[in-house]
Amino acid sequence: HRLDATMIYVTHDQVEALTMADKIVVMKDGVIQQIGGPIELYNEPANKFVSGFIGSPATNFFTVRVEKTEDGLVLDEGAFTVTPTEAQQKFLAPYAGKEVTFGIRPEDVKFSPSPVKGTTIDGTVTVVEPLGSSTHVYIDTGKHSCIGIISPEAVIKVDQKVSLIPDMEKARYFDIETELRIK
Repeated sequence: HRLDATMIYVTHDQVEALTMADKIVVMKDGVIQQIGGPIELYNEPANKFVSGFIGSPATNFFTVRVEKTEDGLVLDEGAFTVTPTEAQQKFLAPYAGKEVTFGIRPEDVKFSPSPVKGTTIDGTVTVVEPLGSSTHVYIDTGKHSCIGIISPEAVIKVDQKVSLIPDMEKARYFDIETELRIK
């Protein structure tokens, strides 16, 4: 702003891009994946690559089967099931009986003292990283590994069984074959 100039800055550091840019062009293998402002790319990724690249730590991805039940759709990972929101159920309906990629950011989960069927991501703690203002908890579901950023007050130990409650409003879904976001 001080120089009153337009600048193009090339970086592989997504944090640097998010903090410096008004507009970001995300490329993979020389192909533009998405163009947008930092918050747009973070909240509305066009595909799985952008979702995994923008944000630190990266988005957690789970391969889940979209199952139809009496009460609506559930996402079955094998070790856990979660229930999409009503709006998400509408755009996921064509995927009933098929697999999709379910994505949730580490900061969009909360610690739960116990598993709740249809609500929590359940697994075993493999690493605990206390960072002062937050704690990064790495868990293994048996099929996938994921990270949760939780309150430092939660007392969690390696090998402990834990449950994380994803904020399903912030969940993102991706087609298994095209990796494009389903919306």
